[in-house]
Amino acid sequence: MIETWPELKKDLVCTNRKDVIYLRIIKVFYGCIQSALLWYNVFKNKLEEFGFKINPYNRCVVNKLIDNKQYTITWYVDDVKVSLVDHNVVTNIIKVLQEEYRDLKPSRGTKHSLLGINIEFKSGSTLNIDTSDHLKETIQGFPDDIPPPKHSPADKEIFAVNKNSPRLNEKQANVFHSTCAKFMWIMKWGHPDVKTPISFLCTRVNDPTKEDWNKLKRVLSFISGTISNKRRVGISNIYNIITMVDASHAVHNNMCGHTSGLISMGVGVMEII
Repeated sequence: MIETWPELKKDLVCTNRKDVIYLRIIKVFYGCIQSALLWYNVFKNKLEEFGFKINPYNRCVVNKLIDNKQYTITWYVDDVKVSLVDHNVVTNIIKVLQEEYRDLKPSRGTKHSLLGINIEFKSGSTLNIDTSDHLKETIQGFPDDIPPPKHSPADKEIFAVNKNSPRLNEKQANVFHSTCAKFMWIMKWGHPDVKTPISFLCTRVNDPTKEDWNKLKRVLSFISGTISNKRRVGISNIYNIITMVDASHAVHNNMCGHTSGLISMGVGVMEII
C-alpha cells in the first residue's frame, strides 16, 4: 500500500513492533465486526416497515398476522427464508425486497440449498437435511489416509490426553484447526452424532498432537461410512416438546462425570446438548 500511495507513510504507526495504518471507512465493508450488526439493523427496520414484528425468542425471526394467518420471515446474515400460506403474498414480498436490494436470487419449492446444506421439505411437517456435499469436500481436502469406516465417531479414549504425544507441525496444525471448524458447522445442522468428539477436539486446536490427529481421523472414517445419511426432523405436535436428560458419573480420567440431553418435537432430534 505504501508503495502505491507513498503519501501514507506519514500515517504509519508502530504497534507490537509492526508498522500499521489505521483507517476509517465511510461505507460498510464486508468482514468488519460491525458490518453484520449494521446490516441486521437495516434489514430488521425494513421488515418492520412492512408491519412485521420481531419474535421475542429469536431476533432473526419476524412474524405478522394476515387474515388470521401467521406469516414468518427468518434470516441468517443475507440468506432469507419466507414462510407464508399464500404464494401471492410471497411473490409480493420478493418484489418489494428486490426493489430495495436488487440482486436477489429467489428459490421456491420444496428443495433449497444454503451454505453447503441441501434442504428438502417433505410431507407430514418434516424435512431432510443433507450435508453430503460439505462432507465430501472435507474428506477430499484432508491430506492423510482415512481408515475404513468405523461404527462410531469416537472410542472410549476420546477425552484422554497423552502429554507425551508429539505435537503436529504447523501445516498439520492448520489442517486440524480448519477441519474442526468445518465440522462445527456440519455437526450443528447435519450430523449431531459427531458433536461429542468434535466439541472435545475443538479444545485442542491451539496445541494439537498426533493423538488428536488420529481422533480426528476416526471422526472422518465414521463420516465416510455415513456420508449419504440425511438428518430428518419434524413436528408431530406443535404443543408437544420432548426433552431427555442423562448423566454418567466418573467416566473421565479425572473422575468427572458427563451430562447430556436432547430436544425433540416428535420426529428426529432438534438439538443435542
